[in-house]
Amino acid sequence: LQKFEVQPHVPGNAILEDPKGSDRLAAFGRPVPFNYGCLPQTFRDPDHVDELYNAPGDNDPLDILDLGDRTVGVGEVVQCRPLGAVCLIDEGQADWKILAVNTEQPGPLGEARSIEDVERIAPGRIRECLNWIDDFKRSSGDDEAKLHFEIHDAQRAVSLIEQDHVSWHALIKQAGPDGVARGHWVRSPEQAPAVTSTVEPLKEL
Repeated sequence: LQKFEVQPHVPGNAILEDPKGSDRLAAFGRPVPFNYGCLPQTFRDPDHVDELYNAPGDNDPLDILDLGDRTVGVGEVVQCRPLGAVCLIDEGQADWKILAVNTEQPGPLGEARSIEDVERIAPGRIRECLNWIDDFKRSSGDDEAKLHFEIHDAQRAVSLIEQDHVSWHALIKQAGPDGVARGHWVRSPEQAPAVTSTVEPLKEL
């Protein structure tokens, strides 16, 4: 078992193995039952306090959990439909997870348009994924992480995505001549800073 993760501080935001994370996965011993990744061009701003859980963002891209059962490769880009969201409070930070389905996946799950659809098509699937996250976080033996099992609807999920996309635009504007802003690589040094923060509404998939 290996853990690969986007490295926000590395040029190009390269996807590299997290050796400590890989060791922890190996010690846990249970394969990850879902695809796990992040939404590009999003930023969970630690200066923004979450209105529901009164915790700051985790200084990373927004996480996304694909509820489908088709494995995708490391770094593969897929089109997903956000259906809901759950919040993990980890080390005092709000680490939201967008629950989504891969719309490129053949079969009925890729057609799901709500959390209720997923439950109807694949009963127990969401609980399986959330239980894995909770068990994995608890396996370290500390109490720094708490998964809130309340599933928020698609409207909340879209709101989080749009909010964190706006935060990403704001981050770009803070980039210095080296293309780094608040420790995050956001552009090549030779690129001009972004000047727009317009966010287009998400299209229905």
